[in-house]
Parts: sequence; C-alpha cells; structure tokens
Amino acid sequence: MPLTASAANESDYTSALCTVSICFADPMINHLFSELLEARGVKTAIVPTIEAAARETKIITEPQFFPDIETTRHGECLVVGNKESLKSLNVLSLSRPLTEEKIESALEQFLSK
Repeated sequence: MPLTASAANESDYTSALCTVSICFADPMINHLFSELLEARGVKTAIVPTIEAAARETKIITEPQFFPDIETTRHGECLVVGNKESLKSLNVLSLSRPLTEEKIESALEQFLSK
C-alpha cells in the first residue's frame, strides 16, 4: 500500500483559497486578474455577469457591476476602478493608477478575508 503525505494544514489552506469569480467588461482585464490569482494557486472563474458567479465564490469586478452584487456578499469583493468611482463604495477596493505594490497588497487583503 503506497504512503501518501500531505501538509498538516492542507485543508485550512485549500478552504482559505476558494474560487474567485472575475467579471470585467474588458476580456483582457479578466485574463490578467485570472493569471495573477492562478499564479498564487487560486482557482478562478471568468463570468459574463455577476449573476453568473457561484454563491460560494469571492468576486473581483469593477464599479459598474458592483450594484448587481448582493449586499451580504460585499465583504467578499474586490472592486477595481478610478478613485472617483470607488469613493461611494464601502468595500475593499483597488484604485487606478495600478501599481505592482497596490495590486499585491489588495490581492493579499482580498484573499485573507
């Protein structure tokens, strides 16, 4: 019988990194965020609408799609956009201009929720 080994905290690690739904109007932005997250070991799903995002996923999107997110899910979101469009939102956000440091910091906060 072969022996298998796994990390002692493997279940904690995999449950903390649930699937992230990504929804932007620009397909290139969808692709870029998907690649950034998958490089961190996070499974992603690019969705055409917020309504298509599975309920058990976290969401990364832009301000125009934020009103479609149920209020109870606001704590599981990262909204990316211009500072002006993010001011009225009470949610984790990432404002333009984007820098590597800002993106890394926002993703770390988002994934640790």
